[in-house]
Amino acid sequence: MAGRLEEHRLLHVMPASEVLVFVYYEYELDGGQARQRRGDHGSERVHPEVQVFFGGKV
Repeated sequence: MAGRLEEHRLLHVMPASEVLVFVYYEYELDGGQARQRRGDHGSERVHPEVQVFFGGKV
């Protein structure tokens, strides 16, 4: 994927709890633009778990 990645933009970060943060981002590949959301679990720079919610073309 890195070879096809043309641009990456962080849209916003939303805290959900003390240990969960949702990260919304948009990226552009050779085939077009897409958005995704992921949930990062952890505390103080330790991220033992990341969940990615696959988005789609914008």
